[in-house]
Amino acid sequence: MGVGPPATAAVKDPETVTQITHQIINGNVTSISNVGDGAQFSFNISKGDADAFVKALVKAGIAKPDAQEFAKIVASEKGGSKTEPFGASAKAWIVANINKAANGTWKAGMAVATKVLTEAALRYYGFK
Repeated sequence: MGVGPPATAAVKDPETVTQITHQIINGNVTSISNVGDGAQFSFNISKGDADAFVKALVKAGIAKPDAQEFAKIVASEKGGSKTEPFGASAKAWIVANINKAANGTWKAGMAVATKVLTEAALRYYGFK
């Protein structure tokens, strides 16, 4: 045993918050804002609101003609479930177009684009 000042614990750097999500529900309208790691997107889509659906996709970086095309497909299908909202045509469209996220045609990367398409569809169909 030695005599001297008490040992001090090493000070850790404070944790950094990398993602903040806000969700506001007003009746059947859900507004979600997600900010983190450079990704920012917001949903304000009522069930069946195709215009809001397109606007949300465009705001998230999906090209407007693609957003409009996808909205028509989603509107033409019934919608699956909370875990899988897409019908066969929507799935086929995503497979055919996701390379636009990979090659930079869309202003959203693949992970963000997939998440945005899914979240928007969930809200359009009223699953969230």
